[in-house]
Amino acid sequence: MSYNLPSFEPATCSCQRREDVSCYNMSMGGCMSLRLSLVWVRVLVAPMVLFGCQGDSEASTDEPGSTFECDPFEAKPLPIKLGKLIGAGNDAQGTLYVADEFAGMGRVFVSMGDALIRQRVSGTGQVGSDFWVLSVADHDPPFDLEVQGTYPASARMGVLEVIGEKTSKTFEIGAAGTELTIVPESEVKRLSLRNLPGDVVLEYAAMLADDQVMVVTRPRDDWNDYQDVHLYLGPTEHVLERRVQMFARGGFTHIDFELDGRAAQAYFPDSFSSLDMSAKPTLTVDHGTREMTLLDDRPGNATYECLPR
Repeated sequence: MSYNLPSFEPATCSCQRREDVSCYNMSMGGCMSLRLSLVWVRVLVAPMVLFGCQGDSEASTDEPGSTFECDPFEAKPLPIKLGKLIGAGNDAQGTLYVADEFAGMGRVFVSMGDALIRQRVSGTGQVGSDFWVLSVADHDPPFDLEVQGTYPASARMGVLEVIGEKTSKTFEIGAAGTELTIVPESEVKRLSLRNLPGDVVLEYAAMLADDQVMVVTRPRDDWNDYQDVHLYLGPTEHVLERRVQMFARGGFTHIDFELDGRAAQAYFPDSFSSLDMSAKPTLTVDHGTREMTLLDDRPGNATYECLPR
């Protein structure tokens, strides 16, 4: 059994299809990269991302027979391995702080017993390869971890608890906070690693005029591929996952997906974008477009079915 949408009126919006290159160029043209001597990246601000797939649509189906009942918001911790060590040091109480670089991203771990617990980094400052400041706001208390020099030979490390509003993005190791005692890599590798909990967050929820709902989710952390984005569409008693084929976000979010063997596109405007403040979220199927109503939260009492992964 499939859940098809009703007939659609002809599309009128010029900024809803992947073919509309001028629209994408206008959106992406608003993003620029500045290389400064000290780069400070706030990871709370999502970057423009564009993910696509050229896979064979006949290799999969969105029919309910190939799905299973699921909770799309269930946390799923992922395996983790250590990247290139930036620094590792103990405080006076024996707590080990570790910073590494993995896939171009600075990460922080703090020891607890025989494990290194990954912390959620909220901001990163870097100069070259021998100066890092990593901010961890989701910790009690919040702290900044600073690494100077090359680990292990010339590295210095310090940790500074952040109480109240920060007045500086860096601090002087030895003069502020606690200077850490550098430890060798062997001390790090004897501990097991524990990743972030794998929380899933709601990216969008919307309702169509016929009361079908659309729910879009993604991992809270470490999402960098269109396959990390999941889209569900259907009546609340049977919200079925649809296979995502492309995800693009700049001044708006555009998602290509399969809907019962048909090509479909979802479009969500960015409320902070100046491209079109009057734009509404839409769903396009077979070149017909309908508006959707954004929801403040995921729909209650919904039953979901997921595609095999």
